[in-house]
Amino acid sequence: MGTFVFYTNDDYVNNRVTGGTRRFIELVTGLMERGNQVHLFLPDHADFPSHSNLVRHSIRRKKARLVPAGLLNFIYNFRQLRQIARMPDARVVMVSVPYGIQGVLAGIQGFVLIVWEDFVDYRRIRFKTRGMPGIFLGILEEIWRFVEWLTVKKAGRIIVQCSHDQHILMHRHPALAEKLDHKTVVIHNDVNPAWISNMSHLKKEKSPLTDDHYHVGFIGNMEDQRKGLHLLLASVARLADEDKPVRLHVIGDGRLRKDYMKKYRGYDQIVFYGTIEYPMKALSTFDLLVVPSLSDSFPNTIMEALYLDVPVLGARRGGIPEMLYYDELLFEPDSRSLYRKLSALLDNRKKERVDHIRKLCHERQKAFDFDWIEVMQKGLST
Repeated sequence: MGTFVFYTNDDYVNNRVTGGTRRFIELVTGLMERGNQVHLFLPDHADFPSHSNLVRHSIRRKKARLVPAGLLNFIYNFRQLRQIARMPDARVVMVSVPYGIQGVLAGIQGFVLIVWEDFVDYRRIRFKTRGMPGIFLGILEEIWRFVEWLTVKKAGRIIVQCSHDQHILMHRHPALAEKLDHKTVVIHNDVNPAWISNMSHLKKEKSPLTDDHYHVGFIGNMEDQRKGLHLLLASVARLADEDKPVRLHVIGDGRLRKDYMKKYRGYDQIVFYGTIEYPMKALSTFDLLVVPSLSDSFPNTIMEALYLDVPVLGARRGGIPEMLYYDELLFEPDSRSLYRKLSALLDNRKKERVDHIRKLCHERQKAFDFDWIEVMQKGLST
C-alpha cells in the first residue's frame, strides 16, 4: 500500500457541492479503504469524513475582495505547501491547475496533476458571460495559458477524464505536446460511484410523470452560460410556441437564474425549481435528460442518468461525445440543432423510437461500470 498527499482549500461547508467535490471525496475515501495512508491538507473546520488511515493537516482559508482567493491562500499556506515538498516518500496529488501551480511555486516535485476541467475554457466562458471587455479577456487568457503551461510542464504525471482534454492540452501547448502525450493518462469516470449507487432504490421506486407531456430535465448551475441552459430554454420555448407536448424541469441555481425566469415567465411549460435536496430523485421521473454544455469534460449528471436508465441527449462538446458516442444521442451546441433533436422525439413518440434511445443509453451505461478507485489508484501510483 502507498502514501498519498492531497491539498484542498475547500471546507465542504461553504462551497457549492459539485461533481468534482463528490469525486474528490470518493477518491480519497476509496484510497484509504484500500489500505493506503492519506495526508490531507485542508481547513480545520472542513467537514470531511474521518478514517483510521487519514492524517489531517491544518491550512488556513482566507477570502478578500481585491486579491484572488488562490493567491491569498497560497501566501497564507506557503509553509504547509513547503511541508508537502519535504515529503519525498509520499505521492503528492494536486486536483486542478490552480492547486497545481501553487505546488509548482512551492517547489513540489513530480506531483500528479488531476485535470477535471478545461482550465482556460471554463474561465473564458465565465468572464465572457459577466461582460468582460474582449481586450481584458484576451490578457487574462494569456495569463491562464501561461499558468497552465507551467503547471503541466512541471507535473510528473497528468490524469484527465477524456481524450478531448488531453488533445486540448497538447494543442494549446505544442512545444510540450510530445511530453504531454507520454505523461498523460485518460481515466474515464464510472457510472457507479458511492453517491450514485446509494440511490439505487430509485431504480425500483421510479414514478415517472404520467401526464400527456414529454418531461425533459436539466440539472446544473447557472453561474454562467457554460452549461448551455440558454440553448435548451430557447429550444423548448420554440416547441411550446408550436403547441408541442413538452415540459422542461430546470434544477439548479446561479446568478443567471433570475434572468432566465424573467425571460421565460410566460411559459407554463418551463418550471424552475432552484436547488433541491435530492436531484437524483427528480431525475428518475424524467422522460429525458438534456446536457447542452458548451464546455464540459465529463459531466457526472450524465452518469447519474445512465445509472437510473433515464435517456440522455448531450452536446458535441468536451468529453460528452466520448460518454454518449452514438449520433442519435448527440446534437450540435446550438438551439436549432437541439430543437430539431427534441422535435423529432416529440413527433415520433412511438415505443420503438423511445426503446431505441433507451437501449443506446443502456449500452453506454455498461461501458462505464467498473472499479474507478482501483483504476485511479493504479494511475496515481505508476
